[in-house]
Amino acid sequence: MRSDERARDVEALARLWGGRLYAFCRRLAPSRADADDLYQQTFLRMLDMSGWVDEGNNPAGFLMAVAARIWRDEQNKRARRHRIAPVDPEPDRVELAPDAGRTEQIVEDAMLRRQVQDSVCKLPDMLRMPVLLFYMGGLSVREVAEALHLPQGTVKTRLYQARQQLKSELEGYS
Repeated sequence: MRSDERARDVEALARLWGGRLYAFCRRLAPSRADADDLYQQTFLRMLDMSGWVDEGNNPAGFLMAVAARIWRDEQNKRARRHRIAPVDPEPDRVELAPDAGRTEQIVEDAMLRRQVQDSVCKLPDMLRMPVLLFYMGGLSVREVAEALHLPQGTVKTRLYQARQQLKSELEGYS
């Protein structure tokens, strides 16, 4: 495929699935700047890929899997750098805008979403990445395993562990 054709295809992917991918990046990355970088790196990687996205086979999930692999690689690089020269980053937070409707229900829904998001953000990467790919990305256990280069049993175990941690933390909010 020629580079101008690939650029048009990547642009179409960004139009169709960019919003979902960016939301995924925001939940995966601790700061808005990191999420922006991850989002851009994902589409740059798509430009470099020799294979292409199968539109009938969950393209949003594929993009999220690519982003998850990039994120994991970046985390490994950061860990190596941190051992040499430690840095203390401060993540920025996303504020939820209320939807139209009943005020009381809107506030309760927003609080619940915030509690769930905060709880998911507190999970270690090894649990958070499978949760985001499975629930937000809509990938199957097999697809998550392929994306993270893990056995399916490991993905199932990590999803179970994440659900247990989230359950115990969220029960405290009741």
